[in-house]
Amino acid sequence: MLTVLDYLEIRKAHASGESMRSIARRLGHCQKSVRRAIRSGTGEPPPYTRGRPVGYSKMGREAAEKDEGYESYLLKLTELEVNQRGANAVTARIKNASFPVLKDLETFDFTFTPQISKQKVLELSRCEWIEQKSNLCCVGNSGT
Repeated sequence: MLTVLDYLEIRKAHASGESMRSIARRLGHCQKSVRRAIRSGTGEPPPYTRGRPVGYSKMGREAAEKDEGYESYLLKLTELEVNQRGANAVTARIKNASFPVLKDLETFDFTFTPQISKQKVLELSRCEWIEQKSNLCCVGNSGT
């Protein structure tokens, strides 16, 4: 897999007229990866490459313009990475679960079952009852 630096080097070498074959040999990558990097045509690295979160180069430029220290830049970058990994983990879990239909509270039709209080369900979804160390017991037919 290409690193961001490889990606930028490929784009630079291709712009200077170097062939894909020589770029691939010099950097030690297959021609297919080099071709993909050249054809992306955006001038920016792919959205997520080798552990680098989306927007890292933009954040770097902003930090340089604001004359921020390395520590604050790395902290922001790390926070972005942690958030992105969390989101990717949730997406992967949902995909691996192979649910026949993806459902969530935003799409739930509370008018279909008027005996269910929308306010109560949304309150329970915030999980404050866990922090209060309270129990939750749902009673009803199968599927509740």
